[in-house]
Amino acid sequence: MRLLILAGLSFLTSGALIFGQTGAKSASPEPSGTHSSLQFGIEIRAGLKEVVELYSQVSSRTALQHPWLPAFSISLQTPGTNRLEIVNALEKALLEQGICCIPDGEKFVMIVPRKFASNAIPHSPRPVPAETVNAAGAKFATSNSVRIIPAGTIDFPNVYLSQALEVYAALYSTNRVSFDQTSLDEAKRSGALNTLISLKTATPLTTEEACYALETLVAWNGIRIVPGATNTLKLVPLSAK
Repeated sequence: MRLLILAGLSFLTSGALIFGQTGAKSASPEPSGTHSSLQFGIEIRAGLKEVVELYSQVSSRTALQHPWLPAFSISLQTPGTNRLEIVNALEKALLEQGICCIPDGEKFVMIVPRKFASNAIPHSPRPVPAETVNAAGAKFATSNSVRIIPAGTIDFPNVYLSQALEVYAALYSTNRVSFDQTSLDEAKRSGALNTLISLKTATPLTTEEACYALETLVAWNGIRIVPGATNTLKLVPLSAK
């Protein structure tokens, strides 16, 4: 791991991702009162996982990754003096691999294959007003406060969808909630629960926002989560009415 610093911003990434100073001093003396122009750049030699992780960190958006993203390896070197330039360079590099970055509200970005971009519909929850947030807070939404999950608390580096559903149930309600066993069995037979997903929260999220992120990943695997009987949730194929 390396600590990368860009214009006062620090990032921890794998050794495949390097920021370096690319500005050079002039051979001739500079006039008095002027300063040499220093520029930072980004050099990438990495695959999908590393590029998406860096993009998420620099953009301060949690990446919602489509399950059909293509594997790739890229080499990119480009100057960048600020966060926006680095974000734009990474978006261009991903687009060249057939991958679109679609902003979803203020806290998320959908990372989807270009051929599925038209089907990606951002609809993340509206930000919670500051006066209703209690960081020490209650266990989910109450009338006066919401629970905030710190950045990085959810970190799924390729976990089965079935494991992510356990976390969803814990976030969904203060009461003990479980998934209807019949619907789980049907989802297992379809193979949907054996899908691997990746999710790492880049910013603090409310439990509602965290649930939204998981619901989106579940939906991209052909199923949706709906309320069931008392204290239960059901998995329903997206094709079901």
